[in-house]
Amino acid sequence: MEPSTPSTPDPTGSASAEVASTVVPSAEEQLLAHSLLAALDDGVLLVDSAGRVTYHNRRAAALWGLPTPLPAHDAGRELFTYLGDQLADPAPFWSMVQAGSDDHASGEQQPSEHRTTLTFQDGRSFDLLVRKPEAGSPLQGRIWLFRDRTEPTRLALELDACRAELRAVSQEQAQLLATVRQMGTPVLPIYRQILVMPLVGHIDTARSAFIMDALLEAIAHHQAEVVIIDITGVSLVDTSVANTLIQTVLAAELLGAKSVLVGISAAVSRTIVQLGVDLSQVVTRRDLQAGIAYALKHTGHAIKRTREEPDWLVELTPNHGDLAPKAKSPAK
Repeated sequence: MEPSTPSTPDPTGSASAEVASTVVPSAEEQLLAHSLLAALDDGVLLVDSAGRVTYHNRRAAALWGLPTPLPAHDAGRELFTYLGDQLADPAPFWSMVQAGSDDHASGEQQPSEHRTTLTFQDGRSFDLLVRKPEAGSPLQGRIWLFRDRTEPTRLALELDACRAELRAVSQEQAQLLATVRQMGTPVLPIYRQILVMPLVGHIDTARSAFIMDALLEAIAHHQAEVVIIDITGVSLVDTSVANTLIQTVLAAELLGAKSVLVGISAAVSRTIVQLGVDLSQVVTRRDLQAGIAYALKHTGHAIKRTREEPDWLVELTPNHGDLAPKAKSPAK
């Protein structure tokens, strides 16, 4: 169904009076003006007071699919109908046509502007500006200026899509990093109220904060009394790492948990001494086995060897009498 279109203004009456009162530019002036319009990157139509297209540049022809030159009988209402039929929503376009006609009919002398955005059925998008030339301009009627914004809009949409993809990747990387940090800084309950945190690899500022947070959360969750921090896998201990360990020990004590530092190698101990780091407030043991023995003793447990079993098999005997299950003796 053809959209309702405004009737083109009558070239007689007020429009004729406007034309009569206007100084007609020379052919040379019009040719120069048209040459300038032809060089524009935007599409241009010149519409006279009768609502007929008197000029269009090549860019307008390319944007709208217009023949060059325009057939005389198609330069008016038929042309605007052809243009409007290409639009997804022709209402803003016909509003501009009507606005231009109203300006002519009212004898508007001051330059007036009308702006809108046109969306095509094929997805393209144009900015449309309709205005009257300045006084003294060799251009007559109304100037219709079309600017194709399809490509900038497409680029903006692609940019938004890229940003969304980058955000998704960033979130995925953050989740992966958090998982890696959790795997690289496990807190393991090995017995009642005893936790072990084995540390491996380099400890930087970000990981230092994660170590403290993970340990304090585990202490609160398990109601731990002793935490064994094993740094056997930490190859380098500098002032920053030492301070991290001290702060972690102090923070654990605020939650009522005693910390034991184990696994200090000869190279690490030499570095700590050379740096002048004070570990006097930290309980240290040679290795994890010695740390576990300290933790058991601190929590009121004793380590007792059984006569029948090998040296590596021990029985944990709490002072309160809750005996751990004994291993069976080998069958004779």
